[in-house]
Amino acid sequence: MPKEMEEMTQAALNGSFENAKELNDNLEELYEVEFIETNPIPIKFMASKLSLCKESYRLPMCELEDTSKEKVESVMKKKGLI
Repeated sequence: MPKEMEEMTQAALNGSFENAKELNDNLEELYEVEFIETNPIPIKFMASKLSLCKESYRLPMCELEDTSKEKVESVMKKKGLI
């Protein structure tokens, strides 16, 4: 969500801290699932859902747990990413 991150950063740099906080709060669920398991595993899964890479892992990384996949996909759908 680069556009949203850029808007939040610009709001903070321009001193619009309430707006920046509101934009940040809107991204909070996404931040949480990014660390649902050891990073970068959730990020790799998200990138694969966006067709940016294959969902393949090399040791020591492993595949995201199915329950975690469901949570990540749910947030991605909620945010309109997939």
